[in-house]
Amino acid sequence: YNFTDIYAGVRYRLKSGIFTFTPGFTLHSYNSNNTQYGLETFEDKFFQFLPEFETIAQFKQSESLRFSYRQQVNFTDVVQIARGIVARDYDSFFAGNPELINASFHNVSLNYRSFNLFNNSNVFSRINYTKTIDQVNTNLNIPAGSIVSNSTSKNSPLDNESFTASLFAGKRFGKIQTGLGGNYNYNKSYQFINDVDNKNINNSYGFNARVGTNFRKAPNVTLRYNVSFLNQENTARPDVFK
Repeated sequence: YNFTDIYAGVRYRLKSGIFTFTPGFTLHSYNSNNTQYGLETFEDKFFQFLPEFETIAQFKQSESLRFSYRQQVNFTDVVQIARGIVARDYDSFFAGNPELINASFHNVSLNYRSFNLFNNSNVFSRINYTKTIDQVNTNLNIPAGSIVSNSTSKNSPLDNESFTASLFAGKRFGKIQTGLGGNYNYNKSYQFINDVDNKNINNSYGFNARVGTNFRKAPNVTLRYNVSFLNQENTARPDVFK
């Protein structure tokens, strides 16, 4: 197995008022090839243009908003392309796929931070979205009437997606420190059973609160409360788990 990555990148930074712009890109020349059993050689050679962009709005020294976009590629582990059969258990076997290609990622994020010394408050928030193309997934084959399963890897023709959002706000009142936060997560992924796609959707969200003392020369006490909710959907199972 051989892998070569020859690349060159350019980034340019421009500042205008409260905004700082940093566009850029990386140009890659990839060459991935493998020969197994001394027979057929599988080769994947291509060029890839990967753009990226970042913008920062600096409202003040302690308050800013950052937006970024990045495209990336990922090559799977060599174990996934090895054609040799691996016995994972007495009734479970795995064989790699030498024709796997790389996965592509599109990532977008938005971050906000604010820290105010005058009223002793701080706010942090983050939103992130990722889309994965040609994700390497496992294809599980279970012959009818058999308890022995075999699996291999394949590039998914369906795109995986994930979205996360979080928010935290805190404020200090004298020697009392308080905080309140929340988060939300969405994830859509696929698995394959006997070459039939099975969609999994996970939705989860939660809230948290805390209050505590902030003494320097005395014991401190902190009280926390957390609650979370989970909603799972699976096309192979019509019921919804909550």
